[in-house]
Amino acid sequence: MKLRAVALLALLVGPFAPASAQQTLDTSPGAGAVRIYDWCLTLETGSVSECSCVAGFYAGATQPDELQLLSSVVRFFDANGEIADPEPMRVALAEMKAALNLTEERYGEILNGFLSFGELGPIADGVCLPLETRVEAAAQQAGDL
Repeated sequence: MKLRAVALLALLVGPFAPASAQQTLDTSPGAGAVRIYDWCLTLETGSVSECSCVAGFYAGATQPDELQLLSSVVRFFDANGEIADPEPMRVALAEMKAALNLTEERYGEILNGFLSFGELGPIADGVCLPLETRVEAAAQQAGDL
């Protein structure tokens, strides 16, 4: 799962559009992981085992509010970590910021932390891809019995 820090940086320095009509966003502990899992499954390479691992990895590597913000924007990334249209992503960030009642200080800390996410992608791949291979091999072996 590639999350390019450069793409995030480009978004963070631009002005935010005002949040659209208020929606009730699910900010429960598991909601962020579910959003990441669901996004991962939409990718050409996303499998149940890999996406489960990726969601768990990012849930463990981030604080709950960081995970919620991340999960609100992953759907705007393609498999290469590129963002086709940054404006809806900015709106999603603003909406989640409001839903979490984040202070400007905390919001800034989280956004600055996102700049290091380029380093987390290879770590997640290093953990999740071997696990995916092992899970699929075990499933195939079980089917052969």
